[in-house]
Amino acid sequence: MLRRSRRAPLRVGNAGSSSCASARVTGLVRAGNDLVLVAELAGHRRLETTRRYSLPSKADRQKAVSDLEIEF
Repeated sequence: MLRRSRRAPLRVGNAGSSSCASARVTGLVRAGNDLVLVAELAGHRRLETTRRYSLPSKADRQKAVSDLEIEF
């Protein structure tokens, strides 16, 4: 269950370590959520922080490139 207090960042259950934060942020980004929204939910003041926690895989990069390809 996802929960968020007024000041605390988004937490899943009792998890709060940076590795769990990376997993949560990466999951939200992969699900197609807006980065500004993900940053807000994670309690980040800067998008650079969200970028560091979002860990794109090779498959994520390949999908992004294929989404950009234009078919004629």
